Amino acid sequence: MNYLRGMLLGSASLCFFTAVKYMSVATAISIFFVEPMVLTVLAALLLKEQVGPRRIGAILVGLIGAIVVLRPNLAEIGLVSLLPVVTAVLFSFYLLINRLYPARDDLLTIQFSAGLSATLMLAGALFIGNLVGLEGVEFTLPSGPQSGLLALIGLISFAGHGLVVSAFQRGSASLLAPLQYMEIVSATLFGYLVFSDFPDGPTWVGISLIIGSGLYITHRERKQKSPASA
Repeated sequence: MNYLRGMLLGSASLCFFTAVKYMSVATAISIFFVEPMVLTVLAALLLKEQVGPRRIGAILVGLIGAIVVLRPNLAEIGLVSLLPVVTAVLFSFYLLINRLYPARDDLLTIQFSAGLSATLMLAGALFIGNLVGLEGVEFTLPSGPQSGLLALIGLISFAGHGLVVSAFQRGSASLLAPLQYMEIVSATLFGYLVFSDFPDGPTWVGISLIIGSGLYITHRERKQKSPASA
């Protein structure tokens, strides 16, 4: 299960890093947060969880928000703008597996096995891309500064994923889920400071719809689970 988790995370990372080559970080992150809606749909289809009309309504509102955010990118850069949605689907499967098979190993075992499987999978993707000459996937030897940045990304990812695993081992998903929307705030801030990217008015409307629907879905799940816990 840890190896499967790693493959899903590796695939999601590949899609997301490709997406931010063509759109702002804040936009890509905002589209990615259709993930709670995707997870709800997958849980209903695969786990046969009951989804009432309120959550269905919230899913539709969230998807409308995603369309609003996507609208200029889809016209300008085409289907590649849907890569954050693919990332959300892959990450939803990752969370679905966590529901079915909660992580019981120690943190380093989880990190190592997931990292190893993701490394092997991405190395395979790099080899195939280089072999067929796929643009953007060919192997390029990084320079010294680039290697340093890659190492920094690895350390940040290791620490971030470790904190997420530790948090979900100690707290309930419904309690922690709303905190993930802080990522949109930080992505917008860093996008503005580093790349001078800032979402326009309609994009903020779409972001608000996505966040609102995600929080409502989390609220409804918490209410449904409360009587069962009692």
